[in-house]
Amino acid sequence: MTIIECEECGSKLVASNYGIPDGDAYRSVIGNCACGNIKIRWIKATQPAKNKGILTIKYKKSYPVITEISEYEKYKQRKEEENSKKNKKLGFQS
Repeated sequence: MTIIECEECGSKLVASNYGIPDGDAYRSVIGNCACGNIKIRWIKATQPAKNKGILTIKYKKSYPVITEISEYEKYKQRKEEENSKKNKKLGFQS
């Protein structure tokens, strides 16, 4: 999973949530952050091409922070959260 975070407003966009847009436009904006600093664009490939197009990331003021999270890391984080909920102790701890 690829997460795109805006330095300006703190918005986090997940790249896999954005896909091929409807319509025949050569370029189209398919996502942006709350402040408008980051725009995710779809650029249609010219045929004959093996792929349908590419996703691009544009910014106005500051660079986006792009983080790649593997499936194993997500699984590990989820398990740690489940274990911390199970191991909560009531009362005083020394």
